[in-house]
Amino acid sequence: MLKSDSPFRFTHEVAAEGIAFQDEWPYAIHLLGHIYVDDINSARFLWKTIPTTIKENQPEVVAAWKVGQKLWMRDYRGVHEAIREFDWSQEAQNLVAAFSELYTKKMFQLLQSAYSTISIQDTALFLGMNEDQATNYVVQQGWIVDPATQMLTVKKQPIVTEQKLDPAMVVRNGDGKLLWLSSFLFTCRSPFEAELVSLNWASKLAETKNWRNIQWEVDAKEVVKIVHSMEEPSNWFTAHDILELRSRFVRIDWSLNWISRTCNGVADLAAKFSLSRNVSLLVDELNIESLPFSILELVDVEQTAAL
Repeated sequence: MLKSDSPFRFTHEVAAEGIAFQDEWPYAIHLLGHIYVDDINSARFLWKTIPTTIKENQPEVVAAWKVGQKLWMRDYRGVHEAIREFDWSQEAQNLVAAFSELYTKKMFQLLQSAYSTISIQDTALFLGMNEDQATNYVVQQGWIVDPATQMLTVKKQPIVTEQKLDPAMVVRNGDGKLLWLSSFLFTCRSPFEAELVSLNWASKLAETKNWRNIQWEVDAKEVVKIVHSMEEPSNWFTAHDILELRSRFVRIDWSLNWISRTCNGVADLAAKFSLSRNVSLLVDELNIESLPFSILELVDVEQTAAL
């Protein structure tokens, strides 16, 4: 077994022993991974870099890209056909099945938002099912079927208006001293989406600054639960955020825990202040005195309590 300290050394050692490294790379899985997280641009770039000999000799690579092509061309019905017409390897089957399920849910949500009525035949094509399966699927979601006309009446979701929100991030050292406080304004359609976006924003900032050994404490219990979960995300529109958070929180020097809002007073007050005045905050330990007095007072109280 080859051991290495860097990707360059590994590639060099493989080549030195006369093994074609590119022949061993799991391009089909790589392509399907990009497709699963809805990163079609990366899938297209990867396809362009795959050697011609690989494309000619590995039909599963071509089959994986065909799924990506259908997505790129917005040929929604063709996606299901591309999945069904190939006999996927055992290594790819689970990933393909997970994507197929996720994609079906996305198509259902698109139909739900775009149509008031739709034929059973068209519904089946969009969902990648036969007509009986498609009818049973949507009836379970509250749609109404008219056997005489073979039409479905779509059950609309309640209209949700976007709301302006402002999350806040507070960073303290082991002694409870405030090192960083920031907030930002954004809009979203649901509380769950808001909590996901907030944690994604904060963790991405921490990752960019290469902060290590962090104990994350958030007041969003469902978000903490789903980040720790191994289950596939059920909502296409939040799936990417969930998968991104999971990939980020596999770090052994980061931990993610839930705490009640009352225990997170400074962050809560900073968020409310920013939202009420339509401003964002950004301070560190060097300019903490620039914070509004009400927030600064609570910072002092919490720091004293931590001693």
